Amino acid sequence: LTPSAEWNYRMPVAHSLKDRLACCQTHGQLAQTDGAEGMCSYSSHDPLFLEGYHALAEFSWNPTATNDLRHFEERFCRRVFGPHWLRGERALKWMTEAYAPWRDIFGKMFSSARPKDEIGEFIVIVAFNKELCERTAYENSIVTLEIASAEFRALAEERPAYRDLLLMYASDCDWVAAVLDISLAALETVRHYHCARSEVDNETLQDAFESSFAEVERARDRLTEAMAMVEKARHPATAPSVLQMLTGLREFGGEFVALSRKLLRELKKGDAGTIPLYHDNLLNLQGEDLGFQPLED
Repeated sequence: LTPSAEWNYRMPVAHSLKDRLACCQTHGQLAQTDGAEGMCSYSSHDPLFLEGYHALAEFSWNPTATNDLRHFEERFCRRVFGPHWLRGERALKWMTEAYAPWRDIFGKMFSSARPKDEIGEFIVIVAFNKELCERTAYENSIVTLEIASAEFRALAEERPAYRDLLLMYASDCDWVAAVLDISLAALETVRHYHCARSEVDNETLQDAFESSFAEVERARDRLTEAMAMVEKARHPATAPSVLQMLTGLREFGGEFVALSRKLLRELKKGDAGTIPLYHDNLLNLQGEDLGFQPLED
């Protein structure tokens, strides 16, 4: 049998680890029932997914030990974090819970190589998702990921044998937080632009628009720093895949700021303009009413 031990190395470790652990457990039980002689995983190796490897071993050698994954997860935390296992367990929980609301969005943005224009489309589509469009949803996840990253880095000093793994966890938190940060800044820019274009002579609204795309620049710098941490912490065989998709987002951010500067100049001349981010009709939303128009082919 060949289950996956979660080696989707383009995505954050929090993206589907729980599902893959359950997969290893189920395949272990099937292996025993069917009289299989062994199990192996079919995917590429990445040390980031050590918990997946442990699950593969656990449920290969001892498939009927427990049906409760929490027992396995506690043993894993005790092994990696030693006397600090409760802190480590809590940090892993923070990481997975902060990422959970954005799982589908990240899957659409990054599960395969996409042009930066499509990445930008996905970012702004989120603005129209009633469950995710609140600024606090982004901020809560960003802050939680920052706390988790700091804890992993502290634990890396306490557990030198697992230092590389814990720095991988920390860099994962860093780049996910950076993606959310630049996404939020872009959404806020779109919202402020929509307000400014409705009253083209209102200098206060123009100033708010200008401040918002300045936040995109700041967030883009943060993404650059997170990419440097990924390059340093992740395994050299898999880091380029993550950096490739983040490079597309970084380039989008630069072009988005340049476009916003142009729109600000037009606003100051009394021309409302548009933000051309979409190839289609915003998933049946009335995009033109919000200041959008399709990109030219």
